[in-house]
Amino acid sequence: LAKAHAEVEKLCRVSKHRQEPPRPHCSCPLRIGAMEIVDRPGRGRGWIATADIPAGRTVLCESPLAFAMDWEADALESEALNVDSASLILALAEQLRGKRGAQLIKQLQTLSPLAGDPGKEWTCDDPELATQVEQSLKRVPRLSPGERARLKRVVRANSLGIYTSSEQLCYPDQFVHLSGVALYLNASLFNHDCRPNATRFNVGAIAVFRTNRLVRKGEELCISYIESDILCEPASLRNLEL
Repeated sequence: LAKAHAEVEKLCRVSKHRQEPPRPHCSCPLRIGAMEIVDRPGRGRGWIATADIPAGRTVLCESPLAFAMDWEADALESEALNVDSASLILALAEQLRGKRGAQLIKQLQTLSPLAGDPGKEWTCDDPELATQVEQSLKRVPRLSPGERARLKRVVRANSLGIYTSSEQLCYPDQFVHLSGVALYLNASLFNHDCRPNATRFNVGAIAVFRTNRLVRKGEELCISYIESDILCEPASLRNLEL
């Protein structure tokens, strides 16, 4: 992660002299700890510990399949509630049209909803933006209408927010331009728990997951999908945030 930290610091310095912030280009080798993906009844697929994992152990470090920064979503000039996921679909479509397109399509086939599972539809209350998203996916070679619809559902179900150093007081001035949304092949498989045993943070677009307590062999590793200050609220309020 040292290289990624250096890249982030460079981006922060450069962004002070540019109107449009740069996109982070940092990447990292995939690192997976003592855990495996298991399909559990009623829970779906999730990460299960294959051995006891001490507190503070890094269990996953991963670069995204695709990502879009908040300022890129703002540039779409849309009032749609899901403009962030729309910008991510546009970024994903661009990746699919690139050299890694065929490999990326194979990787996306492993993310929920799987082929044949309808899942929840991705919708957009901005007709112009919805058309832009659809046209972008249509330009991906050999992508059927059903596959285009499924990719929208994949983004809806699996995207994660990215925030670099959001806990620091200098975040609004130094790091806010490194906020956005991303799609990960492995990180997207962490399920939610209101008592999470793992936490996540970002270095640019890289996602890092660490245990926050001892996790026993056979126990599922879960993160929180909601802000930590809401975890102590009643279940009715927590459910509204999910």
